[in-house]
Amino acid sequence: MILALHTGPDSVQQALLALASDFSWVTDLAHRYTGVWAEDGASEAPAWLVGHTPWGLASTAPDGAGWEGFRATLERHAPFRDFEFATAIDADRHVVLSISGAPVHDESGRFSGYRGVGRDVTHRHRHERELERFRAAVELCADGIGIVDRLTMRFVDANASLCRMTGYSRAELLDLGPQELLAVDPATLATIYDDLIDTRTTGVFRSAYLRRDGQHVAVEILRRAHWTGEHWQIVTTAREIGDRLDVERELEAGRARFAHIAHATNDVLWEWQRDTNAVWWNDAFYRILGYDAARLPPGVAAICDCLHPEDAAGVVNSVHAAMASGAQRWEREFRCRRADGSYASVVARAHIVCDANGRAVSVIGGAVDCSERRAAEAEMRARVERQRLLAEFGQQALARSDTAALMQQAVELAAATLGRTAAAVLQLGADGDSLVLRAASGWPPAMSGRRLGTLADDAEMRWVLAQSEAVVVEDYARETRFAASPAVLRLGYASALEVRIPGGDQPYGVLAVHAAAARPAHGDDVAFLLSLANTLGAVLERRRSEDRRRYMAQFDDLTGLPNRHLCRDRLAQTIAQAERSGWLLGVLILDLDGFKSINDSYGHRHGDRLLVQTGQRIAACMRPGDTTARFAGDEFAVVLADLHRSEDAGLVAQKILAALAEPFELDGETCFVTASVGVSLYPADGADADTLLRNADAARYRAEQTGRGGYQFYLPHMTEITVERLRNESQLRGALEREEFELHYQPKVELGEGTMCGFEALLRWRHPERGLVSPGEFIPALEHTGLIMPAGRWVLDRVCARLGAWREAGLDALPIAVNLSARQFQDRTLERGIRDALARHGVDPRLLELEITESMLMHDPEAAVGIMRSLRATGVRLSIDDFGTGYSSLAYLQRFPLDALKIDRTFIDDVCSVGGDALIATAVINLAHTLRLKVVAEGVETAEQCSFLAHQGCDEIQGYYFSRPLTAADATALLRGARRLGDYQAEAGARPALLLVDDDPNELLLLGHTLRHEAFEILTADSPSAAIEILARRPIALIVSDYRMPEMTGVEFLARVRLLYPEILRIVATSSDDPRIVAAAINEAAIHKFLSKDWPPARICAQLREAWREFGGTPVAEPGTPAL
Repeated sequence: MILALHTGPDSVQQALLALASDFSWVTDLAHRYTGVWAEDGASEAPAWLVGHTPWGLASTAPDGAGWEGFRATLERHAPFRDFEFATAIDADRHVVLSISGAPVHDESGRFSGYRGVGRDVTHRHRHERELERFRAAVELCADGIGIVDRLTMRFVDANASLCRMTGYSRAELLDLGPQELLAVDPATLATIYDDLIDTRTTGVFRSAYLRRDGQHVAVEILRRAHWTGEHWQIVTTAREIGDRLDVERELEAGRARFAHIAHATNDVLWEWQRDTNAVWWNDAFYRILGYDAARLPPGVAAICDCLHPEDAAGVVNSVHAAMASGAQRWEREFRCRRADGSYASVVARAHIVCDANGRAVSVIGGAVDCSERRAAEAEMRARVERQRLLAEFGQQALARSDTAALMQQAVELAAATLGRTAAAVLQLGADGDSLVLRAASGWPPAMSGRRLGTLADDAEMRWVLAQSEAVVVEDYARETRFAASPAVLRLGYASALEVRIPGGDQPYGVLAVHAAAARPAHGDDVAFLLSLANTLGAVLERRRSEDRRRYMAQFDDLTGLPNRHLCRDRLAQTIAQAERSGWLLGVLILDLDGFKSINDSYGHRHGDRLLVQTGQRIAACMRPGDTTARFAGDEFAVVLADLHRSEDAGLVAQKILAALAEPFELDGETCFVTASVGVSLYPADGADADTLLRNADAARYRAEQTGRGGYQFYLPHMTEITVERLRNESQLRGALEREEFELHYQPKVELGEGTMCGFEALLRWRHPERGLVSPGEFIPALEHTGLIMPAGRWVLDRVCARLGAWREAGLDALPIAVNLSARQFQDRTLERGIRDALARHGVDPRLLELEITESMLMHDPEAAVGIMRSLRATGVRLSIDDFGTGYSSLAYLQRFPLDALKIDRTFIDDVCSVGGDALIATAVINLAHTLRLKVVAEGVETAEQCSFLAHQGCDEIQGYYFSRPLTAADATALLRGARRLGDYQAEAGARPALLLVDDDPNELLLLGHTLRHEAFEILTADSPSAAIEILARRPIALIVSDYRMPEMTGVEFLARVRLLYPEILRIVATSSDDPRIVAAAINEAAIHKFLSKDWPPARICAQLREAWREFGGTPVAEPGTPAL
């Protein structure tokens, strides 16, 4: 370090300074340059420094911190070396100076400034910046650059990209050679490098570098040799080409795909090069035109030769025009000749390719064969035209009133549109057999309107009318399905297309087209003729319906009699005539008694036939000038004109009733009906039609109330009754809103335990003035007015509410049965309404039982099965109400999802008599148990009835014997009290009971005396009827019956006992030894013993004891195998 400079001249020192620097300098105490000179005298010293401090110049370097450090050094009077700073001499010249200096002191040691040397390093700085820029460029280059020393075969430099590419750091690469990246033999690589040196060429090749992580990276490498002045280096530039290879592979795959597509597609792909006139097309060209590729190679001449002569010039000119106009797309449709000489319709589309100057150089495109599409479009246009013709025909047909003209228009349209020789409409007669030519085109005019024959003689027409589709006859000469129609044979037609014209009850007829030559019928021809026939049939049916509506506006559709409207008009006309002529008129209103039961039991088909026959019988009783009408349902009316006296109306009524009293035959079923007739007279009972009809209806209602099967003349008070009935119906309409309905609950009892097991809900109407109204009076009115639906919904809701209330009160709720009306049963919302009611009140569905009458189920059994299954799905129970009053089928009973049968009360009333009701009740109980159904008997009112039913195995009873219907409060109290039926079987003691039956009291006395010491309690009955009543009241062990009794024989009596009480021991006693009596007793009654009254008493007693020991308490013997 220079601490001080000598101030005196020294030649050696100056020489050294001259070698080390460009100039010398000296500063004063303020560090201003005071002198600057060149040591060798040759260089130019920076004299412009004089007078300035270094930092006082316009400097560009160093920065502020550098100057501060430099000044701090100077202030410390410390030496410094190689301090560089840059400054601008002028606007165009910048220099960088490097100075070194040391402090200078005088003789006294005081600091007097600095002295030093300096060099102009501007060129060095510029060179360093250029090197830095070059290095930065190399480092930023995306290609991997490496420099290899040929002698050492090692890298002497590498940029960052090469490091990134190989995964090595720069230091690691400088220890490696290229042979290690390329995984090649060093000698081989050295030979390659020497060739580069010798030839001074640049080598380019593709290879792969082995990365530090063992992976390979595809590269393209450029090599060239460089002489450094001392030795050779190989500069390598490597570029990653993985993405390029992927693109190239994709391009190659794309070319392959295009080749496959071009081969596979049905579209013609083609290209025309303008300058070379070269043409290319794919194989589809040959496929769609049928040419041989070897004979017709691609070329302009070849395509021009294939073009239709009318299209060729237009196609060529349009291509040139498109290219000249600068258009990018070209499209044209033209015709090309196929190899077979036919022409294909072709649509060609192309893209015009231009060079950089916008000049069209080629045309690339595709072409498709649109022959089928053009044919389809032509077919579609024809089809649309036919549809238009059909629509136009339909509109005109609706406007036409002339049916004959309409049919004539149809045949002319068919012949013209289908291109046939002739067309015709053949009408099928009302008899379903005759054929009439109603309209024709191309047929001889003389045949129009003529009867052509019958179906029996025309096999072709029979065949056509039996088909729902069109019948095509391509050639009558080859037809095998049927013989040609005689008319067709006479006219000599060779082919036909025929369709049925639809009608209402039967086809209207046939619409046919014929041709003189054999020809097929295409699908569109068939569709057109079918549509035309359907349109014609619809219009004809509409005309027929309009005629029918006009008829039905005045006549009843079922019976053909005048309806209410026509009857009233005729009555009004007859009244006017009677007023002018002074006539006496009669009006009769008639209702069939019990028609609803017949309709429900036998079905609507039988009911309709009964109404038809009723109308016929009434009409047969009338004079030609009288009117018989059907109003509605089973209600008929008669207008009697010009009566001589009022009694004549009564005689007519009697005549009608007598005619209706005769049996009706309905599909093998014999049915009897009665009628109720009301009579009003003009002018006594009214002067206008409405009054006479109303009064006759009032009289008819009176006839129904007085026993039915008779007639009543109108009396003034009858109107009051009718008005009262109508008033009740009117008041019923508001009964629900006024809360006048209430439910009563009649208990049901389980016979085995004697405990209550449920209730039946019964609707009651508490009239604000009349009190409780009889159900028989208001229930039919609910049905008649339709109020049964809201009333039924109200009942279901209230029953569910009652069940919910009992549950909340802590009572064991019992099931409640609800009767469904016929309308409710058919209501589609019934199931949803039941579910809603159960959910609304939180009721277990098993506590709700629905009772459905037998007639409701048998009205439509199949539908009933579906309805009941949907109801059962809600969880409720189902039972048949009033069983035995309808017309059930055992097959359907098995299918109905039932829980119980209810025996109608009409069979319970006389179960203790000798009539058939006991047998019916027993049969119903056995049938129900066979079907695994519970049996409920309703209307039980006596202990005898209860005992009989219990003995027969009936499950439950309901009736006044246990309880009348109760209000909700009384039913709740009954539940709380848990009332029981008690012991319904009267015990007769420990001894078995012996019943002696004989109509002779002396015989009873004698036989009883004979058996008085036997171990039996002896009871007697003087007739079978009395015996049946005893059997109903108490258990009997055995019966000894006389054979001959006036009411019935002993065998008949014991046969009935066998059916009702099979466990009872049965014995016949007689004085006769006729073997026929013994055989009858065995075969019919299956008796256990046969006694003779002529036997000694001891033998009689012995036989009785033997029979008791043998058969007492054992099952009854089968018929024909008694122990005698």
